[in-house]
Amino acid sequence: VEAELLLGADVGEIPSDTPLAPLIDDLQRNQKAARLKPEALERELSVDLRSESGLFRSTLLHRLNVLGVNWGRLTDVGRSRGTFRERWMLAWQPEYAVRLVENLVY
Repeated sequence: VEAELLLGADVGEIPSDTPLAPLIDDLQRNQKAARLKPEALERELSVDLRSESGLFRSTLLHRLNVLGVNWGRLTDVGRSRGTFRERWMLAWQPEYAVRLVENLVY
């Protein structure tokens, strides 16, 4: 009874008019600009660093890795002759939102 009363079992959502933390708001804008949806299913992303959109996506994923939000994981590092292509495995986890809040001090 105590666990149900204090914690509950319902999952809700934050109303759209609620202001977000600046880091989370910035991430959501960048995700939209990069056309990357935070999905739980693992998927591969090939990025061409010669294009502006590819460079933007790569920069976003590298910045998140520095913050400990490992949404993207580099694969096939060093296999290609050229240095203009990156392969990422993307999988968004709910705890990444918590890590972003923890990183607000930076």
